[in-house]
Amino acid sequence: DGLNQKQAACNLQAAYTFQKVPCMHHTVYRQDAQAKWLYRQAWYDAEQQLWTEHVGKVGYRGKSTTLMVAKSAVEQLASLRLQHAAESAQLGYAAFPSELCCDMVVQYPLKSAMGNQRDAWLQDKVSTYLNECLGWTGLGHVDGSDRGQHKLNVFCQVVWHDKALSTIKSCLRTSRLDFNRARIASKTQAEESYCLQYAHTAVSDFSL
Repeated sequence: DGLNQKQAACNLQAAYTFQKVPCMHHTVYRQDAQAKWLYRQAWYDAEQQLWTEHVGKVGYRGKSTTLMVAKSAVEQLASLRLQHAAESAQLGYAAFPSELCCDMVVQYPLKSAMGNQRDAWLQDKVSTYLNECLGWTGLGHVDGSDRGQHKLNVFCQVVWHDKALSTIKSCLRTSRLDFNRARIASKTQAEESYCLQYAHTAVSDFSL
């Protein structure tokens, strides 16, 4: 058991990357007695020299604890990473089951092939805001974006389809990010093409 726990801790530690916004790459999950999904995250912000641990129920912002750690304190950071990974393994946290994960894309039609300066602004803002909303609720993260062929696409990897969809819609609406122009589509790990989930106006078909 001790060897298995040590190996699990190593696997979890290897999954952690350290960015300002939590994402699936360093988020681990478990189900509680009521089969509700919980998440646990940890990351280091080198700019603010801040170690953060964040726990909560998937779909909701949780509770955070922070610790000031100098960038030069390499051994302390390594120790924090190992400790957090070991605690996560002992508590039963692990990567979210891949078969329950899915990909989502937020798409905006563009008037020209590559769009204009405001479309470039929109691409940056949508990516940033969605990364915040998904990351801080344990739902996932933004996995890139592109513009071309009269379309702007922002790609997301999420762990709970229905909750992630409602969170993305709420984020776009409340942040005033052209919600009525947006189209949202998704596909599971087993599917090859995206299926349209939301559009303010009728869309005959959807493609990237």
